[in-house]
Amino acid sequence: NQPIVVASCHFSWWSDIETGFAYEWQFLQRELLTYQIPCLLMGDFNNPAGEEGYCLVADNQLNIKDAYVLAEQKSEEATIEKKIDGWENNTEALRIDYIFVPMESKVSSYIRVFDGTNGSIVSDHFGVAVEMEL
Repeated sequence: NQPIVVASCHFSWWSDIETGFAYEWQFLQRELLTYQIPCLLMGDFNNPAGEEGYCLVADNQLNIKDAYVLAEQKSEEATIEKKIDGWENNTEALRIDYIFVPMESKVSSYIRVFDGTNGSIVSDHFGVAVEMEL
């Protein structure tokens, strides 16, 4: 019963604090702040959990938080498990796809989907889905 901004995101890789991912994130954050209503961001952030780009988003002004962190029940974390286009040298399982939800949200579950177990594989990235209340 309230308006919310939903954004489907696909960011560049981290290069430095002024270009690529950082520039795109700062631009989006600035635009979303003009709405002054809760927002939900989902998609390919191209930045592994815990690294510079992820930390930049985690320390945001939008009052949003990683749904994985908030979730009461969680399934597999990684959204890529091997080298993929753009990540040719990757040798480890990484979480680079996210759902960021309003901080006060109650996230009951976070599940990895389209991973061959929870649905057919449809991309070189696995999807994520959450059950939540705003």
